[in-house]
Formats: sequence, structure tokens, C-alpha cells
Amino acid sequence: MAGFEVTPEAFRDIHLAEAYPLNVKSREALVSLSSLNGVKVFLTGHNHRFAARPIPVQSSSGEIILEFQAATALKRPPAGESRGFYVHQLVLDEHEKLWWNTWAYRWRSTQFLPLGKTPDYTIPMS
Repeated sequence: MAGFEVTPEAFRDIHLAEAYPLNVKSREALVSLSSLNGVKVFLTGHNHRFAARPIPVQSSSGEIILEFQAATALKRPPAGESRGFYVHQLVLDEHEKLWWNTWAYRWRSTQFLPLGKTPDYTIPMS
């Protein structure tokens, strides 16, 4: 399935500057269509806060897709531990099963460091 970009506001009932949420019917259609086509993750961008864990997006029929919000961490000098970003890796294991690994990096005093040595999230893709 082709990728597309949505802002974090697409899934929330908030209005920020020129970003508006999807209406309920459109949000439901996006989540349902994505679920039917095997989409497991939404990557949303331009967020002014770093969510160090994914946010579940659920439709009324129960489909859940994880939303990883990418903050604008590298846009300017870091200011405190609220700055961070994700590193994503797709891995095909020896059994030809596809996995999505994600590490969260957060600003720590003088540099960005991963929160752990192993992936923070491992999601089966197939």
C-alpha cells in the first residue's frame, strides 16, 4: 500500500494553526481502510512535543493502528528532555517474517541517546 502523511491533529479533536482534524467519518474510513490493507503503523510529523511511546488509534469497530508522533526535534537546538525522535528499522527474519523495530531517542544533557539498547517496540508486520 502506498504511504501518505497526516498530521497528529488528524486523529484528535483539536485545531492548531492551519491543522484541522479529520471529521469522524473520514477518520473511521482512514483507520478501517488502513487496517483492511495491513497497515500497522501511522507516522505523523511536525509535533511540538515528543511522545516517547506510540498512541493507539482505534476505529469504532475495534481496529487499532499505532501512531508514532515525530517531534520537530532536529529543527533547532534541543531544549530539555522533551526533545526526541524515533529510529525505525524493518527486518526480515530467518523465517521470512517481517518486523518493524523502533527505538526512541531523547535529548540527554549534551546528546540524543536511545532509551534502551534493544528496540522499544517490535511490531510483527506479516
